[in-house]
Amino acid sequence: MSSLASEQQKQLDSTALTSAKEQAGAAGISLKDPLEHLIRNRTCHELGATSETSPALLQISNFTTRVDLAAVLLSTAFVEDAVMDFEPWKKQRTTRKRHGPACWYRDVVNHGIERAHEVGKALVHRWNPTARAERLAVDAFMLLTELTPSRGELVRICQYDRPKAFYEMSKALEAITQQIEHSSKLIAEVEVGDEPQLTEGKRFAELKVMLLEKADGGLSLTQAAELLGVSRQAVHKRVKARTILGMMDGAELVLPRAQFMETDGRVEVLPGIAEVLKHFKVAGDWSALQFLVEPDPNLADVPLHALVEGRIGDVCHAAKAYLDIDED
Repeated sequence: MSSLASEQQKQLDSTALTSAKEQAGAAGISLKDPLEHLIRNRTCHELGATSETSPALLQISNFTTRVDLAAVLLSTAFVEDAVMDFEPWKKQRTTRKRHGPACWYRDVVNHGIERAHEVGKALVHRWNPTARAERLAVDAFMLLTELTPSRGELVRICQYDRPKAFYEMSKALEAITQQIEHSSKLIAEVEVGDEPQLTEGKRFAELKVMLLEKADGGLSLTQAAELLGVSRQAVHKRVKARTILGMMDGAELVLPRAQFMETDGRVEVLPGIAEVLKHFKVAGDWSALQFLVEPDPNLADVPLHALVEGRIGDVCHAAKAYLDIDED
């Protein structure tokens, strides 16, 4: 561990945890040892990162750790009291897929942000807790107070007016969440470092190469005609009619090899391709290829594989979900 991290750890132990424990004791609240040790272990592990880890990134890590633990405690308190009228905050999601480490990073941060919204809503939910449930809720509250400089004031309010303290904590958590969301966006830009940025054109070119690799390569118009045993003109007409998938790559037409299958010694277009392509008139042919060759959550399979199995209807429903098209 670096000297900087060691100093941060000492400061954490002597200030944050001690302060939380003393303030909780003054309010007649006791943070349970296993929970305190869990926070210490998790946070010290974060501070054990190299000194190159940015303070903003450590702040986000601390935020998500405390929010997740608070959610566990509050949800357990609600289970303890059989609270039935609480609906967690949920963000509307689409089934459109995103890829790459940057998208994973956003998903992880967004999970923490969404969980913070749920916790904030739980804090202001009206209920009459039992003694045990209230202890769980207050433990969650104490975890969250470590995220704000108003910790002392919040703990003192909690001594005589728990609902008001929880309400004020929910407002503070909302402000903190906005700050975390802003910081996470800045980190996503800064952490790229000094590597040269790809232009949109280069990104698209790399994406096309990757998609064609997943589609067993691409065929020229002539190669596809030879494979099917028909003329170039016949293949071109079918591409225009959207019964064969063909994409423009610069000035050339390229046809994914994986859409062709051999049956009884004769090569044919995979059944269902035409039905899928009619949904991609607006999104485009490269989008259609991306849908076909990458695992789809609605199918729990790669759409091309599902077509081989004859699941044409399922694939068409998945295509509509992928494009956010309402079912008829």
